[in-house]
Amino acid sequence: NFFIEAFCRKVTDEKILALTFDDGRDKEISPLLLDYLKEEQIKACFFCIGNKIKSSEKILKRIDDEGHIVGNHTFSHANIIDFYPEKKLDSELRKTNEIIKSVIGKEPVFFRPPYGVTTPAFARSINNTQMKVIGWNVRSFDTVDKNIESATNRVLSKAIPGSIILFHDTTPNIVEILKNTIPVLK
Repeated sequence: NFFIEAFCRKVTDEKILALTFDDGRDKEISPLLLDYLKEEQIKACFFCIGNKIKSSEKILKRIDDEGHIVGNHTFSHANIIDFYPEKKLDSELRKTNEIIKSVIGKEPVFFRPPYGVTTPAFARSINNTQMKVIGWNVRSFDTVDKNIESATNRVLSKAIPGSIILFHDTTPNIVEILKNTIPVLK
């Protein structure tokens, strides 16, 4: 919330939360994840990297067809994206929006900055697209912690009503983490 407002949690006593998945779509992992979410009747938000969409258009279409939300996660998710000037960030956001719209017929309204970091240039670019920034208040660390039990415990120990939980659908053990997490959260 330093350069631009980010929605990171709904303040509520209601027993609700949001599952979000960054970085994919992975041809092997994402379908298994979608199967599990469907089995559990759970909707989630998937933040897409634009340059990965061409190789996974069917998966992105399935995400939308099954009622999940599709968000923008920049075109490149470059390690140095925080140093990009506004014009280049505008291109990152607009190009990804155009690709998503060409696949599902809808332009995203939600954006998640890579690494959760914003800059003044990012804030201006996000304002130019009028997207809403979505952060998180529970981070699973599923990309660095390969231990299913510790990733599960991390999420369960931090989740509260209104939480937004960050996962990645590129993590090989994400379905197992969810199978340990979802029943407890429910």
